[in-house]
Amino acid sequence: MRTSITREGAYFLFVLAFVLTGALLREINLMLILAGMMIGPLWFNWRIGRRMLREVQIARAAPDVVSAGETVVVQISLSGKRRLCAIQVEDRLTAISGDSAAPLRPTVLFPVLAAGQPGRASYRIRFERRGQYTVGPLQASTRFPLGLARTSLRVPQTRELLVTPRLGKLTPQWKRLFQEAAQTTRQSQRRQALSEGDFYGLRDWRGGDSRRHIHWRTSARRGNLMVRQFELGRHQHLALLLDLWQPPLADDDARQQVEWAVSFAATLIAEVGRGGGSRLLLATMGSKIDLLDGPASAAFVRGAFRQLALATTHTSRGPSELLAGAAARAPSHCQWILVSLREYPKEVLNSASPKANGAGSPSFRRLIHVRADTEQLFDYFDPCQAG
Repeated sequence: MRTSITREGAYFLFVLAFVLTGALLREINLMLILAGMMIGPLWFNWRIGRRMLREVQIARAAPDVVSAGETVVVQISLSGKRRLCAIQVEDRLTAISGDSAAPLRPTVLFPVLAAGQPGRASYRIRFERRGQYTVGPLQASTRFPLGLARTSLRVPQTRELLVTPRLGKLTPQWKRLFQEAAQTTRQSQRRQALSEGDFYGLRDWRGGDSRRHIHWRTSARRGNLMVRQFELGRHQHLALLLDLWQPPLADDDARQQVEWAVSFAATLIAEVGRGGGSRLLLATMGSKIDLLDGPASAAFVRGAFRQLALATTHTSRGPSELLAGAAARAPSHCQWILVSLREYPKEVLNSASPKANGAGSPSFRRLIHVRADTEQLFDYFDPCQAG
């Protein structure tokens, strides 16, 4: 607990010093008495402020994860053993990732609280930038009763808050493009499953079936031809690659393009991650390459949102680094989507061979490349609508 002099208190001290100096120089007893009487309010203000803030209890209720652009309500509760008057509680929000900015200092006021009576107040805040923030510490202060001194109590309650990327809406043009690409991928998967798929049963011979799939032992026992039946994948696997390249001297437009690219990736993950059965890979290249893979689920979406919220930009990494890193972790027969802020030469795409994409796949033939630094992004994505 600490006490400081307010601006009004500084004026009061100036007058007190003037009176005390005049009384000492001129040896006027009445002015000495007046100076003594003026010290009383300062002591009284200091004493009352410290008594009120002694043994107060302050708590904060806030979410752990919010979305950029979303308005958040943070509730502050306050109680004490003594009557509380004009208590001001200041919170602090500091960005610990992404662009550095001045801390935010939202404040709430508790006018009067009876002894032992809990009080609640709240403030609203809207985070415009994704990233990780530190919330706290709290600081309670009062200038009651005279406003000459401010007594403050620091409460070291801190927590981390994650601001995930802003979600938008995928356009019908993107959905058509993705469905066409997914159909091509399923056809390739079906052809390979006939020779390498999971065997799960037998069925009668039908015209066009390959003789390699005839189960001769069962056919001899039953007296008619029986062929092996293979299970075909019904779910669309996805590998999403996000290259957050930025020129060394980036302006505001370039930084905004990065945020649109991240929002598009988050919207796509949220859309695909709703259904189960698929396997997903998210690879982001910024100051480092982060890879996250697993089955489509709420847990994967939460992990992907965290990875995208903390993703940073880079200026020097080559395109082949992202492709090579993702190829080793991507699920088989997946749909490749590359979101970048620069052009990827065809020779780079052809030179990268994703082994996990299936045997005999020499290149990223089923890759959809979305340029986030051009108007092409807005053909597929509307950042102004909720997803």
